[in-house]
Amino acid sequence: MQDIDLPRSGPTGRRAVDAGKVRYALAGWLGGSAGQEDGACLSVEFRDAKGTPVALSVLGPVSASDRESKTGLLERTAEAAVPPAARSARVLLVFTRSGGGTSNEH
Repeated sequence: MQDIDLPRSGPTGRRAVDAGKVRYALAGWLGGSAGQEDGACLSVEFRDAKGTPVALSVLGPVSASDRESKTGLLERTAEAAVPPAARSARVLLVFTRSGGGTSNEH
């Protein structure tokens, strides 16, 4: 997890955000191993000055069928305007184990 304060001024500052003139891109390579459904999600949650969430964008998870049951990573992307009133962004990467044994070693 990483919290990022958005700029106060300038071309990506508060005035530009509130006018809907600032865009963001979220991108990541997500995947898994063979037919396993373990997965990862990458998200960005925009928050107002009080820390209240105002928007959320989530990438993933990538399923075994998305990967044709092959081990690998697939690129996932999202792009949109930073929501008006956003003053910070929380970026979160979450890994979820859905099955298998207790060992992560291969």
